[in-house]
Amino acid sequence: MSISTEQAEKMVDEKMAREAAASKAAEQPTEVKEPSTPDPKPEEPKKDEPPKEEPPKEEPKKEEPPKEEKPEEKPEEKEQKDKLEEGKEKKLPPSKKYTKDQRIAHSFAIEKKKRQAAQARVKELEAELDKIKGLKPADFGDDVEAYTSYRIEEAKKRDELERKQEFIKQSEADEQQLETERRVSMCFPDEAEREEYDNLIASRGREFYDALQQYDPQGVVLDYLNGVEEYPKVLRELMTNSKSLAYVFRDRDPWELRHNLHVFTKEFLAGKQAVPEEKKEPEQQPEPPKPKIPVIGKQVTAQAKPTEPVHDRAYWNEYLRKHPNG
Repeated sequence: MSISTEQAEKMVDEKMAREAAASKAAEQPTEVKEPSTPDPKPEEPKKDEPPKEEPPKEEPKKEEPPKEEKPEEKPEEKEQKDKLEEGKEKKLPPSKKYTKDQRIAHSFAIEKKKRQAAQARVKELEAELDKIKGLKPADFGDDVEAYTSYRIEEAKKRDELERKQEFIKQSEADEQQLETERRVSMCFPDEAEREEYDNLIASRGREFYDALQQYDPQGVVLDYLNGVEEYPKVLRELMTNSKSLAYVFRDRDPWELRHNLHVFTKEFLAGKQAVPEEKKEPEQQPEPPKPKIPVIGKQVTAQAKPTEPVHDRAYWNEYLRKHPNG
């Protein structure tokens, strides 16, 4: 007799619930009480026969082993022995001390191997789940036990897949955090300077990030700085110096922006003048005022143009007198 999918699902859910409850009850520790056994009573001596008194046994004396007397070492043998011991001490390898960067690199290597193994397992689980995805009771010949085992196995694989994916995500975040701490410590070996940088990021980091999202939506700046070993120094300069920030963002085109940032970073980390100084045009000096002519004595006025004489009778008589011949 065949059963419907709804009935099979209901039976599977009930069985999985019973198994889950049974496994939960099995995990709880139960106290096992041991039956108390009464102490055996000493046998009472018979009344007819008095108890026999056994004579006390003498404990055998332990013989101490004879002490071995070490032969006295000759001065020559002692000197030779001291030289051998001194040679052994010199041959012993010194204890190797690892730097902080070496310890971090070792931690990175171990974490990377674990993450790679988890990533490989994720691929396997995804492939296995794809093969058995969406199977119905009819695929198992309406065998409830087989369908139930399939559902339980599928749930286990999905749980493992989620755990592996969460581990990979957390591992990448931890590795990024360790790498950030390493670069910050390298750029700012002084504790006070490092604390100042941390406070800058904590107080203004979010504001600066939001501004980058607005003026650099393609993430050119962050993508470039992520590949720079000493990026904390560059980031601090861009966050605290408006001239440096304006120089980098003088072009909004992504290619030009990346070029500007590349040139600025190379010059800045090399200790050179990253931002060229603006050329100031020479200011035009005003013309000096002309000196006023000092007033000395009487002012001289310009002479007026002579006027034409009046041609009357007196004028002509005088003219004929001076020019008798006309």
